[in-house]
Amino acid sequence: LLAGAGYDVIAVTNGRAAVDVATSRDVSLVLSDVMMPQMDGFEVLRALRSNQATQTIPVILVSARAGEEARVEGADAGADDYLTKPFSARELLARIDTHLKLAGLRRDSADAIENERERLHELFMQAPAMICVLRGPNHVFELANPPYVALVGRQDAKALVGKTVREALPEIHDQGYFELLDRVYATGEPF
Repeated sequence: LLAGAGYDVIAVTNGRAAVDVATSRDVSLVLSDVMMPQMDGFEVLRALRSNQATQTIPVILVSARAGEEARVEGADAGADDYLTKPFSARELLARIDTHLKLAGLRRDSADAIENERERLHELFMQAPAMICVLRGPNHVFELANPPYVALVGRQDAKALVGKTVREALPEIHDQGYFELLDRVYATGEPF
């Protein structure tokens, strides 16, 4: 049915083979029965979601188990969709088409976000102002541009990035800066 609709189909006979194919080839979508030898559909789903290379591949589970409980179990496991057998060819093709389009939109959005992140990084690194970006309650340096690095008296950003402010700048311990950062982080109020 899928090959006849123009899809390039890789068919396998068990869950282990499905995971092997998905992790070794460029796969756009996984259509998996729930009941399979070696690994069932839920195990396949967990394996795909736990691998960074395959965690965003759309997965549609197919099962003879009908009812709300089975669909909820599929959704809870991380499936993008759940089809109950028997299903119509039109329904299957429509759902596959929809999930492939959504996956394409997610990829495009992720690419656009990454491009914007790179653009902002370059802008920050070239800015004449002192800029650093801290993340989380421990205030971990994610970015420090050259003017900021010079301000704090370090050779380069490598001395800062990936470290907490307390680790990277222990000499300012008694100046109230750490407490100021903690207060801004806790309240969200700018200083």
